[in-house]
Amino acid sequence: MTTCSQVGQHVHRKAERVAQAQHNAWLQHVVVTRAAEQFSARQKRSMQMGHSSDSSNSGSTASDPIHIGQHFFPSPFGLLRISK
Repeated sequence: MTTCSQVGQHVHRKAERVAQAQHNAWLQHVVVTRAAEQFSARQKRSMQMGHSSDSSNSGSTASDPIHIGQHFFPSPFGLLRISK
C-alpha cells in the first residue's frame, strides 16, 4: 500500500518533469524565433545591397535556392555566402 508521502513525491517528480519539458519547449521556441529574426534581417539587408535581385547574371532561377544572387543561400544560421 502506498503512503501519502509516496504519492506526494510522485506528484512532485511528475510536476518537475512537466516544468522541465515546458522550459525546453520555451528555449527551443526562443532559439528558433531568434534565428528567424536574424535570417529575415540579413535577407532584408542583402536585398537592400542588391545581392538577391541579381539572379539574371548568375543564370539561376528562383527555384534554385543555393544560387540566389551572388551565391547566397538561406540556412538556420542566416544567409550564408558560397565563394567559388
